[in-house]
Amino acid sequence: MEAKNLRNFVLCGSKFYMRDAFINPKVTYFLFNGFVKSISSIKLAPTGSSEHLSALRDYLESFDCSEDMSLYIQDAKSFIFPESFRKTCSPPLRNLKHNVTAKMPPATEAEDSELRDSLLWIAPSAYIPQIEHWT
Repeated sequence: MEAKNLRNFVLCGSKFYMRDAFINPKVTYFLFNGFVKSISSIKLAPTGSSEHLSALRDYLESFDCSEDMSLYIQDAKSFIFPESFRKTCSPPLRNLKHNVTAKMPPATEAEDSELRDSLLWIAPSAYIPQIEHWT
């Protein structure tokens, strides 16, 4: 799809697949609800494995032109990048300058702390990451 002046883009529905998508840097709002084929290896790799972390890092990097990001996370552990991984890989969202927010079910203080450390690495130039819990 090509739309030079597109500012908002919403793609919803579980039957849609997003693969090899190009998001115009002028898009200020992007919402995708569905399946992402290009990171299917994340579902096959155990959470926290190097394959899972590498695939997730690479996927997040495809949104590095974003200004703000809200991540809806079902399991905090799946988004926690251990310090050993963070020391060997570059952050995926180096250019994200504004907000990064994780929205997720209630978690332990330890999980929140580890997730906040990971979000600080994921988007090092962003404001202090926010974690919002739903019930």
